[in-house]
Parts: sequence; structure tokens; C-alpha cells
Amino acid sequence: MSVIFYFSGTGNSLDVAKQLGSALKECRLEPMSAYLQHPYPVEDEVVGLVCPVYCFTLPPLVQDFIKKLDCVQEKVSLALQKPVAQDASALEGKAVAQEASISEGSYLKAQSLPHYTFGVVTMGGNQGRALKCMQELLAARDITLDYAAALMMPDNIFNTPELKAAEMLTAADQRLVNLQEAVHARRQDVSQCQENYLWKYMGVSGCWWYLRNWLHVGEFTIDYDACVGCGQCAKICPVGNITMVNGRPSFGKECAVCLGCVHWCPQHALQMGKVNKLGSKRYVNPNIKIQEMFKPEK
Repeated sequence: MSVIFYFSGTGNSLDVAKQLGSALKECRLEPMSAYLQHPYPVEDEVVGLVCPVYCFTLPPLVQDFIKKLDCVQEKVSLALQKPVAQDASALEGKAVAQEASISEGSYLKAQSLPHYTFGVVTMGGNQGRALKCMQELLAARDITLDYAAALMMPDNIFNTPELKAAEMLTAADQRLVNLQEAVHARRQDVSQCQENYLWKYMGVSGCWWYLRNWLHVGEFTIDYDACVGCGQCAKICPVGNITMVNGRPSFGKECAVCLGCVHWCPQHALQMGKVNKLGSKRYVNPNIKIQEMFKPEK
């Protein structure tokens, strides 16, 4: 059995998760936000993580998910060695003792799951230390990251020109063929998990300061004339930060900064800080339907 946990705001990472999942046997896709609401022991042999890059590292929600990821240990019985013929009489008692020990669990070996773990991050420009962060967080949970890759796709904060976005998606689909082959073959390669001390000690915090204090991400403006009260923003929000009050969206303080509500709004009635303008063009992955983005029912 296989599972791919994903976090996606405008569809890129979900698109990647779907394509990678098609290369695995009996693979299910599960939002990381859903797991955080109802965590459980993961018993799958293959576990994949797919998410975007935020400020040259993993999104806070993804980091929280990995810190709470619970993978079980399976017990495997060790095979008995049959006594050689010439010593059969002498070892008969020992064999009986071994069988008794195994029946009592003394000879059961614990083997950690998953047997294979891979991670793929989507990015508009530079992954920074996102994959290194993933590797470190998994290691803290006694999980080895076996394969890691970064995939260039259109950005949803700094708008990518339409023609450039189309070219990036075509190139991503071509690269995904290689990634599908890699995870299917359980290839080992974490060469992209490189530490970058500039990002670790300056780039990540500096980028978040810029986004929060200059672009004011997480702060919303609503065009009440354009808003029709459809509620799609509330259905999409992975953390339940949006509720509908008197037919209009109301925002809490737990925004995951995925920008799903902004880009999927059919009326372009939402603006997040200075990231985009009301009524301006939005980006959503063309391979994903909005219904696929709705958070699972409780």
C-alpha cells in the first residue's frame, strides 16, 4: 500500500501528487491538513510528500504535519535455522527452546515503516533548503528520506506571465515522467537535500518578514460588489480559516497562506495584501478542478 500526503493551494502540488500516485500500486492521496485534524498510525510501505516551497523552505503547515506524522513498526519473525543432521540429537532441545522463544515474541524483529519515503517540492524559482528541511524533520521522526526532487512550476504569489506559465507546465509534465519512474523503481537519491546556510540563517526569515510586513500576506480585502457569496473560498481553505457570515467570507487568524481562496474565487473578489489586485488575472493549475480542492468532509 502507498500514500501520498500533499499540501496545495492552487493545484500544482495536487497535480504532481496525482501523477506520481498513478505510478504506485494501490496509492491513495490525502491532504496534510486532513491528517493534522485526524492523525493516525500510518502503515503504508511507501509514503510520499508533495508540497510547495514557501520562502525557500517548507510551509509551516507541512512542517507541523511532519512533526506529527506517526509511522508504525511492523513485527517480522526471524526464520529458525534447522539443526544439521549429525548434531540433530544434541540440538533437538535447543530447537525446541527457540520455537518456544519465538512463540513468546522473543524472536520478533521490529521493522520500521515506511520502507520507502520520497518528497517532491514545487517552486516558482528556488527551493532554497526546503528538501533539506524535509529530510531533517523526517529524520527526527526516525524516517529516512530516500528520494527527493524539486519541480519548477508557475508561482501563485509573484504572477507568472501566461505564456511562460504554459511553458513551465509543459516542462514539468516532461520531468514528471522521470519522477514517476524513479518512485516506481524506489530509486535512492537525496542529492538535492543540500544545506544552504544563507537561506537557513537569513533568507528564510528575511523572506517571511518581506511577505508579512511589506506584502501583508494573510490580510484580506473583499470586493463586496463582486462577491456573490458562493462560499467556494470557505470550502477550499485547508485549515478552516474562512467562514461564511451573512453570505460573505469572514477570515480568522490561522491563514496557511496557500492563496487558494484568492486564485479560485470565480469573481476575483478577494485580494491578499499587496500580492494581487482585485479583479486581476489569477492562476490555477489547468489539470485540477475546483471540486478536487475542497477540503474533505469531517
